[in-house]
Order: sequence, then structure tokens, then C-alpha cells
Amino acid sequence: MKSHTRAALATLAGAALLAGCASAPPPTDKLALAESAIQRAERAGAQQAAPGELGAAREKFSRAQGSAERDAEVAARLAEQAEADATLAEARAEAQRARNALTTVEQSLDALREEAARAGASAGSAGAGTATPAAGDAPTALPNGATPLPTSPVGAAALPQTRP
Repeated sequence: MKSHTRAALATLAGAALLAGCASAPPPTDKLALAESAIQRAERAGAQQAAPGELGAAREKFSRAQGSAERDAEVAARLAEQAEADATLAEARAEAQRARNALTTVEQSLDALREEAARAGASAGSAGAGTATPAAGDAPTALPNGATPLPTSPVGAAALPQTRP
């Protein structure tokens, strides 16, 4: 009897040891997050704005997929790194898009300023012989070339009085 008990215990111990060495299930959730982050980065234009970061994300994601069945811990770490690289690539692409938009707005403002300066110069030379507005009239242009807002017909008397 003792030999059967020892054999059974040895078998159980061996099974427990093998179960302890078995790897955890593949980190499918982390792989899915990494893949989603890579897709977002691609849609944001990271191929042009951050090719290094996007390439690193793809490479780590590929390695994570390859090691998912063998070593879940390594796969999970690689998937997290791939997600971080892809998020960085997306942020750099968004920053590049913002810089491009800023440049476009600045160019538009420069063009408007030039147009306003030309309009002010032509109005100044054309208005050399015109009459000065009456005291109650609103000015037609401010010194910087901007047009003032229309005034209320009621005037300042309708504004509430404040006391210090």
C-alpha cells in the first residue's frame, strides 16, 4: 500500500509542478488595445509625421503576437510598449496637423493684414479732400484700420451707472 500512496503523491506533485510552470493565457486584451492604438495612429497620419514611433509600435506588436502563446508575460509587456509607441506616434501626428493649421491661419492673417494696409492706403489717398465727420458721427475707421462697432442709438445714458 505504501508504494501506491507514494506513487500517487509523486504523480500529484509532478502534476502540480507542471501546472505551476504552465504559462498564463495570452494577453488578448492588451494585444487588442495595442492594435487599436496602431490603427488610430495610422488614421492620424503617423506614417508621415512619426514613422519611427509607428514602426516601433508595429514591430513590438508583431513580437507580442509571436510570443503570446509561449510567454504571456513577455507578450503583455510588448503589447503595452506597442500601445505606448502608437499613442506617441498619434500625438506627434496630431501635433504636426496642429502646426500645419497654425501655419495656414498665420498665412491667412498676413494676407488679410496686407489687404487691410492696401485698403487703408487707398482710402487715405482717396479721402484727402473729404469733409471731417461731425462731432456726433461715429468714426468710419480706427487708427489701426479696423472699423468700429456700431453704437447704440440710445447712447451711454442707457448704461447702468456703477459706483466705486
